[in-house]
Amino acid sequence: MRREAANANRNAKSWLFSVPLALQAEGRLNGAVRVASTAFQSRHAKSTIAQRNVARVDFDQIHDRQQFGSVKWANQWDEFSPRVEGEDLLSLWTADMDFRAPEAVIARLREAADHGIYGYTRRDPRAYEIVQSWFARRHNWSPVLETLLPAPAIMPSVAAILRTFTKPGDGVIVQSPVYSPYFEVIQGNGRVLLTNRLRRQNNEYELDLEDFERLAASGAKAFHSAILTILPEGPGRKKNWGR
Repeated sequence: MRREAANANRNAKSWLFSVPLALQAEGRLNGAVRVASTAFQSRHAKSTIAQRNVARVDFDQIHDRQQFGSVKWANQWDEFSPRVEGEDLLSLWTADMDFRAPEAVIARLREAADHGIYGYTRRDPRAYEIVQSWFARRHNWSPVLETLLPAPAIMPSVAAILRTFTKPGDGVIVQSPVYSPYFEVIQGNGRVLLTNRLRRQNNEYELDLEDFERLAASGAKAFHSAILTILPEGPGRKKNWGR
């Protein structure tokens, strides 16, 4: 079982180094990156819809997920159970919620499953409008529909951005401690990992700006943080880390 899990893990990681062709179509990735970077500067709008949905969730109910092969729980049990036999394990190692999905989502999935035919399905064009509406409600920003591009996951998208705007051997700054696949996607695509470690002061992490400036001056081409990838050198522009 562990061998199968390891093989599955390797197969999953292979996605980190692939470039979805759709992301390169018609040169739209450049525009998508530009407009996406402004989303985090917009004002966060209140959402009564989210508040109503949260009110319906039972946060006290405990769900046993091991019987369904949950990576969050089953993998940890395989790793630690020999050393803590008979004790309860609290899994805190991955961003995976243990709450049931909203009933509206469950009902729609059941409806699709009851159809009984699971062939290839085209992407519903309304999906782009839903994304646009979500950003408008939450961030007071409506992205142009033509700049929204489908992607299999976050890390393949990061790989596509790195391959599009940097070349092998270019330095990419990453702040640590952070999500470890960030390191893998940079090195796996032949870029140089430049680690800007956060400083721990009074039991809190803070930016080491002096070290960041040193790494930026060394020739780094991009800065990848936990929320977005910043490309300071746009087409026809001088490098501007201050932005």
